[in-house]
Amino acid sequence: MIQLTINNVQYDLWQSWSDIQLSHFVSYMQNIQPTEPQLLSDLIAKQQQEDKYFFDIATDVQNAQILPFIISKLAHFSTIPKEVLYETKLEHVFRLYLMLESGLSKFSYNEKFSNFKHENQVFYLPKKHMQDATVIEFIDAAQFQKQVEGLNAGQWECLPRVMCILCKKKKEKYIDHNRLWPMRETMFGRVTMDKALQVIFFLIKLSAKLSIRSQTYSVPTVLARQLAILKSTRNRTAGTA
Repeated sequence: MIQLTINNVQYDLWQSWSDIQLSHFVSYMQNIQPTEPQLLSDLIAKQQQEDKYFFDIATDVQNAQILPFIISKLAHFSTIPKEVLYETKLEHVFRLYLMLESGLSKFSYNEKFSNFKHENQVFYLPKKHMQDATVIEFIDAAQFQKQVEGLNAGQWECLPRVMCILCKKKKEKYIDHNRLWPMRETMFGRVTMDKALQVIFFLIKLSAKLSIRSQTYSVPTVLARQLAILKSTRNRTAGTA
């Protein structure tokens, strides 16, 4: 997290996945990311070719078209109000955006990731999943399929629910979907994204394995697409920090 001062007021800019809670990321994916203009992606791709910043390449008209999204994203991932950003110098807004993008491009999947600590509790990912013909496994499998289908449909609020199925405390076998899920789902919404992303990548890997054994499960295409976006962001922001 970076602290900065604008007009003698101190604000925080989140520049790491560990600064961002899952629920906040879900809100971004639902409400802000769909408004990203294709023009911005095109300009950022062009900046790599011309070795210039995208806002130096863009015309005044183009900058005016991409600014509402940039300001919305900055406001979402910082404590800076939109109205303050709109009154900030243009070049400073673009620099803040580059700082944000550069920070969020720094992530690597840990193949050995198997558990994480959250709110003084340790949660474990399954070593095997949905392989037994027990009632518990059947119920979990049905819920897993339902939530993954939701993710594939762009329903990012399903992600904490997937974590309710995958992430359990030691020796915990079953979560009462009616009684405990609401509390567990809210709690997982507070998990920081550095941990949630590891679970997302695990989910992609798990779903790929399950799809080999059965057509019931498929790789969560939305999550796989997000993986591609992360890799692309890492490449296009290299050297901009």
